Amino acid sequence: MGTLIQDVRYGFRMLIRSLYFTAVAVVSLAVGIGLTATTFSLMDWLCLRPLPVTRPGQLFRVFASTDQNPYGSFSYPDYVELRDRSRAFSGLMAIDHRGAALKGSEGSEGLVADVVSRNYFTVLGVKATLGRFFSAEDDAASLAEPVVVISHGLWHRRFGGDDDIVGKTILLTGRNVTVIGVTPKGFVGTRNVVRCEVWYPIETWAQQERPGEMESRERRDFELWGRLPPGTTVTEAQAEVDTVVRQLAAAYPSTNKVQRGLVVSEARFRLKGKGALLLLAMLIVGLVLLISCANVSSLLVARSELRRREMAIRFAVGGGRARLFRQLLTESLLLSLLGAGVSILLTKLVIAALPALLPPGVASMLDVRLDHRVVGFTMVVSLLVTLTFGLVPALRASKPNLTPLLKGEYIQNGKGRRRFSGLNAMVVGQLALSMVLLATAGLLMKSFLQCLSTDLGYFKKNILLASLSGSGNNVEQVRFYRQQLVERVQTLPGVKHASVAQHVPLSESGGHAAKRVFLPGDESSAQEQGQAIKFNVVGQDYFRTMGVRLLQGREFNELDDQSRPKVVMVSETTAQSLWPNRNPLGQLIRVDKPQGQAWEVTGVVEDCKHFNVEEEPEPHLYFPFGQMFWWDMTLLVETSVDAGEMVKLVRHEMQALNKDATLSSMTTMKELIRDRLSERRSLTELMGTFSLIGLILATAGLYGVVAYAVNRRRHEIGIRMALGARRGDVLKMILRQGLVLALCGLGIGLPIALAVAHVLRSLFYGVSPTHPTTFAGASLVLVGVVLAASYIPARRAAKVDPMVALRYE
Repeated sequence: MGTLIQDVRYGFRMLIRSLYFTAVAVVSLAVGIGLTATTFSLMDWLCLRPLPVTRPGQLFRVFASTDQNPYGSFSYPDYVELRDRSRAFSGLMAIDHRGAALKGSEGSEGLVADVVSRNYFTVLGVKATLGRFFSAEDDAASLAEPVVVISHGLWHRRFGGDDDIVGKTILLTGRNVTVIGVTPKGFVGTRNVVRCEVWYPIETWAQQERPGEMESRERRDFELWGRLPPGTTVTEAQAEVDTVVRQLAAAYPSTNKVQRGLVVSEARFRLKGKGALLLLAMLIVGLVLLISCANVSSLLVARSELRRREMAIRFAVGGGRARLFRQLLTESLLLSLLGAGVSILLTKLVIAALPALLPPGVASMLDVRLDHRVVGFTMVVSLLVTLTFGLVPALRASKPNLTPLLKGEYIQNGKGRRRFSGLNAMVVGQLALSMVLLATAGLLMKSFLQCLSTDLGYFKKNILLASLSGSGNNVEQVRFYRQQLVERVQTLPGVKHASVAQHVPLSESGGHAAKRVFLPGDESSAQEQGQAIKFNVVGQDYFRTMGVRLLQGREFNELDDQSRPKVVMVSETTAQSLWPNRNPLGQLIRVDKPQGQAWEVTGVVEDCKHFNVEEEPEPHLYFPFGQMFWWDMTLLVETSVDAGEMVKLVRHEMQALNKDATLSSMTTMKELIRDRLSERRSLTELMGTFSLIGLILATAGLYGVVAYAVNRRRHEIGIRMALGARRGDVLKMILRQGLVLALCGLGIGLPIALAVAHVLRSLFYGVSPTHPTTFAGASLVLVGVVLAASYIPARRAAKVDPMVALRYE
């Protein structure tokens, strides 16, 4: 123990004596490990963190799977039958994600609300912090007075943590509801990245808000979650669910078409679609960490060269090789501990700064934290870095060549050259990794710019979006209110057009709803099952408001109401899919059933991006709001001024028509697009930042190696200049060395970058993974930086005084 303490003390003294070396090494480690820890924290929040519930590993998702959609939802009657027939699950619950508006003395606030089955909290194993959760006896009692559960965060934010909140009535989406419980701190529902703050029981919500929906098998909006008890296998649950789902498909062929049951673990489903993102995250942090570690290793090797004489003297006076090795390894461990400490501090600072760097919509949902797992991960990475990159320099430095060193001679033999070649190899590796980072960042930047340049009419428009919730049971009353609202808003100063829609492009609301379409007179086998096509319910002037071009026919007008024949508009892809080489105008479709009511096509519009900018065009239908009612819709207001300035005026018109009217949320189309592209923008910025950091670290390593080479060759340079070499010759010689290293790095890095780009090609929109301009630009940047980093030591070498150089060592 005494020897260890002595090694630690001596190591600290040596690190303090070499403050420049210590600072550079610690900063390199801190940057590499800190960025790794930060990225791990982000990935943990996004898709790795388990839900804060009892035994989350027992939770499974249940789906109605079809060829078109393997992860389909269920209707409420389907859920009830599955729940009652299930023997494999200890509990099966249903969830539908909705919106709500809380109205109080502080104004109206849009909230995320989940409509859930009464066994929701029981299946999850969550206990109430205050009050209680739903139970079987709530059903009859709450018909007269609906009940809700609120989140711990909402309880503190809007009600000051008042213990008397249980039993109080609050105004939620225009209806009085009674709060019966508060969830525990940290529980925000079943989606880590979306904070739910209100929970309704399905049964009472549907009877109060959506009469008739409880019995409908056409509305397939419910996610099903189940808990498998110990001893029950996934195979058993899969077989049971598949049997029931197929029986339902046979019993109700018009709504449950060609469905199979699918059971997937909650943890596995959370990773769905994020494989490329996780791979990219691991790639960028791994590359930056490798570059950082190579820097530290280069510094350790160079420092061991400077301490050759010290090691020789200690060895000559009796210090064994093991003793020297242990001392050097102790110093490396001290460096790693310092690097880990600074990296934890750096990670905290970056996490604290993240909300300011992200769009407000994303920042409000952010829950990234530095927990014990991340701290432990940081410490393990630090130790691995030390063992991997500190071991070789320590082994080399613990084997000094005594005779020439004790005489004060400078080693110029092949062994010395091999050490220098080892440093060159490290720098070449750093440059190759930097090339991979630069090329990938360039492709992401090109892809992001391609997204921004996509031809979408609503990208450049000032459009205000106000979510409307249809409270009340009177369909005609709600329909009339919305028509009056649109007419009044259109008369406001600064308003160009106004309309309503069930689904707004690039939003999450209602856009995945589909209708099964049948073509009259088509007897083909494909038409026996119909074709599922996504749809939207829109008001008059919707396409003009959104800037979507009409290609054929006419738009909806005020005459398209319940008293007139049914009409429908289709997208360009729909027309080509259903009626190839024919005029779609005047064609008929039947909806939901082969014998259903016929709808006549009166117009064709251009394809839109409905869910994300990268999607390929797919068939879409548009029904007039006057002929197909939808409860939850959005008011769209195109303005000639900034859309945000119209919020107060629109809210005033709503209150003037109905003093109890509430807004679930209000935003603008530009904010919606910004939030929709925020993941790609953040990914591009993150990749660009990491590439810059990696390039800076690699440049620092290159500068150190070239400067070290110049220092070792001072005697040689002096001889060359004494024999007539000019300063320009010396400058070219040193720059040539840097250029050779850059070309070697490019030769290794380019094939790796191309391979990585092909693996990550799903992240690139509208850009080839072999885009020549991007790779050429990255190569030029790398060569330019290398030459700039080599110039300073080269210029210093060109100014060497031959007489001083000849006397060097």
